Amino acid sequence: MTTLIYAQVKGASARIRKFEQLTLLHWAADRGNESMIRLLVKYGAKLNVRDEDGQTPLFYAANSSNIPCMKLLLELGADPSIPNNDGELPSSVSQTDEERTVWTAYS
Repeated sequence: MTTLIYAQVKGASARIRKFEQLTLLHWAADRGNESMIRLLVKYGAKLNVRDEDGQTPLFYAANSSNIPCMKLLLELGADPSIPNNDGELPSSVSQTDEERTVWTAYS
């Protein structure tokens, strides 16, 4: 995290894309790193950025069943109605009742 903060202070972009058009926000959502998500959004990361498959960071949080990150992304303004390239919504990957409750609460 310290390296990211230093990079931001020196002018690095929170919107950099790498392999498969993944951003740091996709990575943080997939790994359940709430503090990183907050930091990236603070420095301009776009919540609804899509990877090469059309998946937003919200898809990554949902795919990893990370409910705290799902809630955080939604609270920060992530749009749950953005489909991936196959027309699926992030809610379609929900496996548990608890996950489905999140989508109901934020729809």
